[in-house]
Amino acid sequence: SYMDPDQHRQANMPLEGEYEGIGAWVDGTGEYLTIVSPMPDSPAEEAGLKPGDQIIAIDGEDMTGIDGSLVIRKVLGPAGTSLTLTIYREGEPEPFDVTLKRARIILPAAESEMLDENVAYVKLNNFSTDATEELVEHLDELLSQEPVGLILDLRNNPGGDRDTAVEVSSQFIGDGVIMYQVYGDGSRDTFEAVKGGLATDIPIVVLVNEGSASASEIVAGAIQDYERGTLVGMLTFGKGSVQNWIPLVDDQ
Repeated sequence: SYMDPDQHRQANMPLEGEYEGIGAWVDGTGEYLTIVSPMPDSPAEEAGLKPGDQIIAIDGEDMTGIDGSLVIRKVLGPAGTSLTLTIYREGEPEPFDVTLKRARIILPAAESEMLDENVAYVKLNNFSTDATEELVEHLDELLSQEPVGLILDLRNNPGGDRDTAVEVSSQFIGDGVIMYQVYGDGSRDTFEAVKGGLATDIPIVVLVNEGSASASEIVAGAIQDYERGTLVGMLTFGKGSVQNWIPLVDDQ
């Protein structure tokens, strides 16, 4: 589908680590804009939005049949302004309204700490273009303390850049195929591990949940397939597609 320059900028803002809105990763490919996961300490998280919530109206305006990119534009807006979302949540008897105040959202790609029993913990919040660099910095610091194991937290990580997913996987998998990208005509591209990963030997546990999507599932799946670690948590989101954005002449 076509995206004008403004829509393209808005779609990329969350992957740049800073934007103004409610602080939620969303999926706009279904009938309604769907929450994939709220971002930590965001208006969406504070309001109690959950993965799978569908936005069926905004400020009383029915979103049925509205393209997902247009719905996103209505959700985004200047920090400090308010909006009311009507939410359909599976298991709830009726849709309900949630009022949120937009904020400036700043989200680091990676966070880490040392836990008890000398276990390293690193949380990856997204797969932005800076995520690999941030992850490497955290891994370098953690591994210098000689941990006995590593927890990789991919919960509520909605994914992002495909190449970043391969780079992140390569930090934990020494060699081999990370993923295949299959096209409609049956042809496919092969993406192999990049040499030089920092954590290719340490025991790993990967935390996942229903908000782990797309690139998160690539990483978790590769670690599981190569028996590099154990997955713990809930069934993941289930997004196995890749979007390729092709810029047109004069940024149109």
